[in-house]
Amino acid sequence: MAQQDEYPFKASVRKAAVIFGVLLLVLVLPIPMAIYFFVKRGKGRVVVGENGLEVHGFGLWPGRWTFAEIERLGLLEVRMVGGGLGGALARQMNGGDVAVNLMAITRAGKKLKFVLSRYEKHEELMTRVVVATGLTPETLSMGLMGPKWPER
Repeated sequence: MAQQDEYPFKASVRKAAVIFGVLLLVLVLPIPMAIYFFVKRGKGRVVVGENGLEVHGFGLWPGRWTFAEIERLGLLEVRMVGGGLGGALARQMNGGDVAVNLMAITRAGKKLKFVLSRYEKHEELMTRVVVATGLTPETLSMGLMGPKWPER
Protein backbone atom coordinates (compact mmCIF):
# COMPACT_ATOMS: atom_id res chain seq x y z
CA MET A 1 0.00 0.00 0.00
CA ALA A 2 1.33 3.44 -0.93
CA GLN A 3 2.12 5.89 1.82
CA GLN A 4 -0.42 8.63 2.36
CA ASP A 5 0.11 11.72 4.47
CA GLU A 6 -2.66 13.76 6.05
CA TYR A 7 -2.70 17.49 6.67
CA PRO A 8 -5.60 18.34 9.02
CA PHE A 9 -7.32 21.70 9.53
CA LYS A 10 -5.36 24.14 11.66
CA ALA A 11 -6.58 24.52 15.26
CA SER A 12 -7.70 28.09 14.50
CA VAL A 13 -9.91 26.86 11.64
CA ARG A 14 -11.54 24.24 13.88
CA LYS A 15 -12.11 26.89 16.56
CA ALA A 16 -13.63 29.32 14.02
CA ALA A 17 -15.96 26.57 12.78
CA VAL A 18 -17.21 26.07 16.36
CA ILE A 19 -17.78 29.82 16.79
CA PHE A 20 -19.57 29.96 13.44
CA GLY A 21 -21.71 26.96 14.44
CA VAL A 22 -22.63 28.55 17.77
CA LEU A 23 -23.63 31.78 16.01
CA LEU A 24 -25.83 29.77 13.64
CA LEU A 25 -27.44 27.99 16.61
CA VAL A 26 -28.41 31.36 18.08
CA LEU A 27 -30.42 32.14 14.96
CA VAL A 28 -32.43 28.88 15.44
CA LEU A 29 -33.47 28.55 11.77
CA PRO A 30 -30.09 27.38 10.39
CA ILE A 31 -29.55 24.74 13.11
CA PRO A 32 -28.87 22.00 10.49
CA MET A 33 -26.09 24.19 9.05
CA ALA A 34 -24.64 24.65 12.54
CA ILE A 35 -24.59 20.89 13.07
CA TYR A 36 -22.92 20.51 9.67
CA PHE A 37 -20.09 22.88 10.71
CA PHE A 38 -19.63 21.04 14.01
CA VAL A 39 -19.28 17.72 12.16
CA LYS A 40 -17.07 19.00 9.32
CA ARG A 41 -14.60 20.83 11.57
CA GLY A 42 -13.20 17.55 12.86
CA LYS A 43 -13.00 15.89 9.46
CA GLY A 44 -11.21 18.60 7.47
CA ARG A 45 -7.94 17.35 6.00
CA VAL A 46 -5.94 16.87 2.84
CA VAL A 47 -4.74 13.34 2.12
CA VAL A 48 -1.76 13.17 -0.24
CA GLY A 49 -0.91 9.92 -2.01
CA GLU A 50 1.57 9.16 -4.77
CA ASN A 51 -0.96 9.72 -7.60
CA GLY A 52 -2.96 12.65 -6.26
CA LEU A 53 -4.62 14.28 -3.33
CA GLU A 54 -8.03 14.29 -1.72
CA VAL A 55 -9.36 17.45 -0.06
CA HIS A 56 -11.90 17.08 2.74
CA GLY A 57 -12.97 20.63 3.56
CA PHE A 58 -16.31 22.25 4.31
CA GLY A 59 -17.84 21.07 1.02
CA LEU A 60 -20.34 18.23 0.71
CA TRP A 61 -17.98 15.92 -1.20
CA PRO A 62 -14.21 15.57 -1.13
CA GLY A 63 -12.27 17.08 -4.00
CA ARG A 64 -9.93 14.69 -5.81
CA TRP A 65 -6.89 15.85 -7.73
CA THR A 66 -4.85 13.49 -9.91
CA PHE A 67 -1.33 14.85 -10.38
CA ALA A 68 -0.96 13.43 -13.92
CA GLU A 69 -4.06 15.35 -15.11
CA ILE A 70 -2.92 18.78 -13.90
CA GLU A 71 -1.75 21.08 -16.70
CA ARG A 72 -1.40 24.39 -14.82
CA LEU A 73 -0.89 25.14 -11.14
CA GLY A 74 -1.52 28.50 -9.50
CA LEU A 75 -1.48 30.34 -6.19
CA LEU A 76 -3.98 33.08 -5.38
CA GLU A 77 -3.51 35.17 -2.26
CA VAL A 78 -6.66 36.93 -1.03
CA ARG A 79 -6.41 39.53 1.74
CA MET A 80 -8.92 39.37 4.58
CA VAL A 81 -9.95 43.03 4.89
CA GLY A 82 -13.19 42.81 6.88
CA GLY A 83 -13.52 44.24 10.35
CA GLY A 84 -15.50 43.25 13.41
CA LEU A 85 -16.57 39.71 14.20
CA GLY A 86 -16.94 38.73 10.53
CA GLY A 87 -13.41 39.85 9.68
CA ALA A 88 -11.97 38.14 12.75
CA LEU A 89 -13.74 34.88 11.86
CA ALA A 90 -12.55 35.13 8.24
CA ARG A 91 -8.94 35.63 9.36
CA GLN A 92 -9.19 32.76 11.82
CA MET A 93 -10.90 30.48 9.30
CA ASN A 94 -8.30 31.13 6.59
CA GLY A 95 -5.15 30.96 8.68
CA GLY A 96 -4.29 34.65 8.91
CA ASP A 97 -4.59 37.98 7.10
CA VAL A 98 -4.07 36.33 3.71
CA ALA A 99 -5.96 33.26 2.46
CA VAL A 100 -3.68 31.25 0.18
CA ASN A 101 -5.68 29.37 -2.45
CA LEU A 102 -4.15 26.51 -4.46
CA MET A 103 -5.69 26.28 -7.91
CA ALA A 104 -5.19 24.04 -10.89
CA ILE A 105 -6.47 23.51 -14.41
CA THR A 106 -6.61 19.94 -15.70
CA ARG A 107 -5.84 18.84 -19.26
CA ALA A 108 -9.62 18.55 -19.77
CA GLY A 109 -10.05 22.21 -18.76
CA LYS A 110 -11.62 21.56 -15.36
CA LYS A 111 -10.72 24.14 -12.69
CA LEU A 112 -9.83 22.87 -9.22
CA LYS A 113 -9.25 24.88 -6.06
CA PHE A 114 -9.06 24.82 -2.29
CA VAL A 115 -7.90 27.14 0.49
CA LEU A 116 -4.40 25.86 1.20
CA SER A 117 -3.77 28.08 4.23
CA ARG A 118 -6.53 26.34 6.25
CA TYR A 119 -4.43 23.21 6.68
CA GLU A 120 -1.52 22.50 9.00
CA LYS A 121 1.95 22.58 7.39
CA HIS A 122 0.50 24.11 4.23
CA GLU A 123 3.96 25.14 2.95
CA GLU A 124 5.06 21.49 3.06
CA LEU A 125 1.83 20.46 1.34
CA MET A 126 2.44 23.01 -1.42
CA THR A 127 5.99 21.72 -1.91
CA ARG A 128 4.71 18.14 -2.22
CA VAL A 129 2.19 19.15 -4.89
CA VAL A 130 4.85 21.09 -6.85
CA VAL A 131 7.28 18.15 -6.73
CA ALA A 132 4.56 15.61 -7.66
CA THR A 133 3.28 17.61 -10.64
CA GLY A 134 6.63 18.99 -11.79
CA LEU A 135 4.93 22.35 -12.39
CA THR A 136 5.94 25.78 -11.17
CA PRO A 137 2.98 27.54 -9.53
CA GLU A 138 1.84 30.65 -11.36
CA THR A 139 0.87 33.77 -9.41
CA LEU A 140 -2.81 34.49 -9.96
CA SER A 141 -4.68 37.74 -9.47
CA MET A 142 -8.27 38.34 -8.51
CA GLY A 143 -10.40 39.23 -11.51
CA LEU A 144 -13.97 40.49 -11.72
CA MET A 145 -15.50 37.00 -11.90
CA GLY A 146 -12.89 35.03 -9.94
CA PRO A 147 -9.21 34.21 -10.29
CA LYS A 148 -7.40 35.48 -13.35
CA TRP A 149 -4.77 33.22 -14.87
CA PRO A 150 -1.78 34.81 -16.64
CA GLU A 151 -1.74 34.58 -20.43
CA ARG A 152 0.62 32.02 -21.92
